[in-house]
Amino acid sequence: MLLSTPHAHTRYVDGKGTPLEMAEAAIAKGFHSLGLSEHGRQTFDAIYGLSPESERAYIAEVSALKAQLAGRLRLWLGVE
Repeated sequence: MLLSTPHAHTRYVDGKGTPLEMAEAAIAKGFHSLGLSEHGRQTFDAIYGLSPESERAYIAEVSALKAQLAGRLRLWLGVE
């Protein structure tokens, strides 16, 4: 059985772990892929979405992590 989830949040908006912590937990549980997703920028309820600065940081951090974990975990970067 292949373990995977396409939708997990990190501390960037309303999750508790960092992208690295989430990826390490997925690897420890035997996952082959993990999709990280955050709430995108919005004007009607900004506290629940990425700011322009946090959006850039999130994309950069997850992109670097994808390269770091290549061969161990397929990591997907998403914004909803």
